Amino acid sequence: MKKLIEMNGRFSIERMELTDPAPWLKSMEQVIPEWILHVRAAMEAIFTTHFGNEATHQMFQRLTKQLLDKCELLETKYRDKIQFFIVLKKKE
Repeated sequence: MKKLIEMNGRFSIERMELTDPAPWLKSMEQVIPEWILHVRAAMEAIFTTHFGNEATHQMFQRLTKQLLDKCELLETKYRDKIQFFIVLKKKE
């Protein structure tokens, strides 16, 4: 990423680090339903256009259930500083 930004030449990097995406959360059982709500808000219209309301609703219900069934595995991974945080400043 650093090399791409330097090649572009329009920005300087003010800060760049890997962070924990949700340090305040206690468990994946909290994270999953909230994450699904965000994904659904962003993608529901697209899926509904292609597949209809009922299929879209069922898809999000199934996705939530499958992720909750894999809570143990996800629990071991989500605190591994997987969010890339970068602050750029436009050069004048």
